[in-house]
Amino acid sequence: MKSKWKQTLCTVFLGVSMLMLTVTSVTGAPQEAGSVILDDAKAATPSQLEAQSAIIALGKFEPGLREYPTLRNVPGGKLVNYVQKFRILKSYKGTSVTVVNVINTGVFPRPATTNPLNLIYPGAFAENEDYIVFLKPISGTNYYSIAGILQGIYPIVSGRSIAFEGFGFKEFQDLPLQQMEQRIRGLLTR
Repeated sequence: MKSKWKQTLCTVFLGVSMLMLTVTSVTGAPQEAGSVILDDAKAATPSQLEAQSAIIALGKFEPGLREYPTLRNVPGGKLVNYVQKFRILKSYKGTSVTVVNVINTGVFPRPATTNPLNLIYPGAFAENEDYIVFLKPISGTNYYSIAGILQGIYPIVSGRSIAFEGFGFKEFQDLPLQQMEQRIRGLLTR
């Protein structure tokens, strides 16, 4: 089963890489999106992840990826902030809105799938796929970020949750969606 998760992770990243070939930069974009530096602080427990999240929801990233160059570079490329609209299908914690803007940082040009920079700067996520996300607001903006970067996002593939290896919590790994929802509700009642 572990190799299936790695294969799915590669599929998610490869899907994004193919998607990025069609992305065009938005002119006149809000300057603040390119200047945002994400907080990558990790939570030690699922309860801490829940506590730092204003929204916990099941949903999909919509088409219409926007990119905002930053002034930061890493070996092999430039850092870009990607803004994706996340459509909330089911909310477990937080807002009653149905769409939020999520910023995530990635490297352009996209490194090979095996490059460790992808784990620090994962970039955009595949559109129209189901995810459970733990989101926190970015102070002074109308944007959200994924709590703990890859720690706060769980793709739902074939009805089961995937915890990104080395980041996601094992308590959320390979669960049927209903059981994943029960675990999240359990965090909210503590």
